[in-house]
Amino acid sequence: MKKWIQQPALILLLGSLCFGACGKDNDDDKQKTNTEKITLAAWKYDKAEIDTDKNGTPDAPVPSGVVEACEADNTITFKTDNTGVVDEGASKCETSDPQSSGFTWAFKNNETIINFPTAIITNVDGDVIVKSITETSMVLSKEITFPPLGNYTVFLTLKH
Repeated sequence: MKKWIQQPALILLLGSLCFGACGKDNDDDKQKTNTEKITLAAWKYDKAEIDTDKNGTPDAPVPSGVVEACEADNTITFKTDNTGVVDEGASKCETSDPQSSGFTWAFKNNETIINFPTAIITNVDGDVIVKSITETSMVLSKEITFPPLGNYTVFLTLKH
């Protein structure tokens, strides 16, 4: 009687392992490219930090006024055709500014650098380093001059 109980349990265990391991292959299982991640949804400002000791990691918030409240409520949408839209959000920096404006962008260096020919927010133009990107968070870095303090690397974190 003991063998009869153990054999079906063994068969069920092997069967469940086989069905679990033999699941269908789908697109969710493969690693998304940075282009796929960046174009999933609109990005929103999360935080901006500065590398004050110049060791490559952020260690302090950016000085007050660097990111204005009217910019912090913007959304940035990247499209797969290397265009995008910045929406001003609820508050505009200038009332005469359009609610949304287009921009172009391009990945460089195996999707580790994004080039913005024009600024998408203050001081975010030219080549910007992609420090990390997931489906819900993106950290960009760029060296920026803060007169009279000098040059510092700024880390901009965006989220969905």
